[in-house]
Amino acid sequence: MNQRAAALLSPDMLLSYACWILAGLIFYFSAAYPDHNWGMGGPPAFMPRVLAVLLAVFGLWIAIYALMIRPAAPVNPDWGTIGRVAIAAAVLFAAAFALPVIGFHLTATAAAFATIAILTPTEEWTLGRAGAALAVAAAAAVVLYLVFARVAGVRLPLGIMG
Repeated sequence: MNQRAAALLSPDMLLSYACWILAGLIFYFSAAYPDHNWGMGGPPAFMPRVLAVLLAVFGLWIAIYALMIRPAAPVNPDWGTIGRVAIAAAVLFAAAFALPVIGFHLTATAAAFATIAILTPTEEWTLGRAGAALAVAAAAAVVLYLVFARVAGVRLPLGIMG
């Protein structure tokens, strides 16, 4: 297999393809949603389509990185990394259940911080980096709040804060 074909089948490109397929499926299935005006809370397909656009852009970014910036490397799965990604996915899954109980602000900040902490190699952690990770997690929660609550008008659960 030549280097170009290997690059098109790299794990990065497979992730990129998955993002594009998922974005296409979201657009396809959201076409069946009813169309409401913004006075009634907006069309139900708005947020899924925002997600689809973000997935497509993310997939494009990964593809550019995989094809132009990073050379293709042989695929040797590192089970420690795969395990960390699985644990991070489990944390995000659990956050969905914690959302109504402890509220959006705390859940989003805690889930973002836990994901950063899990996916960052342990030898790189210092007190300064932990503080930076907490700041990034809080900033991510604020950005998500602004997008969903203020721009899209979605009511977010307050949990114990409400």
